[in-house]
Amino acid sequence: MKNLRKKIVISSIVLSIVIGASSVTRGYFIENENEIWGEKLKEDYDENVAQKNGGDYKISLVGEYSENTVDAKDVYAAGKDILVTDQEIQQAENYYVLNGEARSKAKEKAEEHVKEQNALYVEAVKHGFDVTSEEIKEYLKELKIMLNSAENQEEVKDIMDGFENEEEYWEYEYYVYQKLLPVQKYVKHLEEQFKQKQKSNMATEEIENKWDLKFEKIKDKLVDKQNFDEINDASEIDKEFKME
Repeated sequence: MKNLRKKIVISSIVLSIVIGASSVTRGYFIENENEIWGEKLKEDYDENVAQKNGGDYKISLVGEYSENTVDAKDVYAAGKDILVTDQEIQQAENYYVLNGEARSKAKEKAEEHVKEQNALYVEAVKHGFDVTSEEIKEYLKELKIMLNSAENQEEVKDIMDGFENEEEYWEYEYYVYQKLLPVQKYVKHLEEQFKQKQKSNMATEEIENKWDLKFEKIKDKLVDKQNFDEINDASEIDKEFKME
């Protein structure tokens, strides 16, 4: 948590995070847009609650995140080990639109981002970077403490206003961090390994640029490995995902 002393970075704004880059950056909404974003996250939360244990298919074949389910009609694409939901795509698309992207470009960027994050999650779990429910709760507890002194706490609170209450907001964050926290841990591991292999006399900026390029290649490779296919009918979803 040492790198987050000045600004709290939460999953509500994770779509603007360059995971694995040298610094964590985010786009800035105007106040009204923060509230709108919070309302959209609230809609996602309501869908998560409704489907958590009642969907037809496991959302993932691996990790803590696999405890969540989804109905076939809400599956956007299927990978080898994980399903991409319409909700994920729509959330990402809304984020990019709120940050000024045209709707057509936002959809394209949303698909790319969501597939990358899902592919990274699977690989993180397979490499031993999954998290327990207790780890997630402890991580969120730290974020709550940091929020009290964060520079951007008013922005975060504006987002929270979209929820019924703060408790509901953090329940939503728990769901998101089932996937996000393993990804963060895995990418940090990859970045550290990469930088340890670089020449000691190389400028920091040059190393960061090389890592950014390397990370893009890693993501592309993992997305290809999952071989995501868009789903038009339940019969196209592998039977391994089917709830018994």
